[in-house]
Amino acid sequence: MENIERQVKDLVSSGEEPDESVKKNYEESLSRLQTSTSYQRLVATQANFDKVLVKVNQTIQVGIAEGAKSRIIIP
Repeated sequence: MENIERQVKDLVSSGEEPDESVKKNYEESLSRLQTSTSYQRLVATQANFDKVLVKVNQTIQVGIAEGAKSRIIIP
């Protein structure tokens, strides 16, 4: 997949249009990748990780806001 992407990128950056065989090969490889259960698990895991990071960041922001209001910290 990386080799095909590199080949397409090189052709496009040089102003050339990839030929039909390269396009077809790329599309077939991408289709196989996207239908792979491993790839689908990876995408789901990334989405879940992003949700966890959002929650962590929200919790940190709340903690910072509450800490700023605290009389323990003297400016």
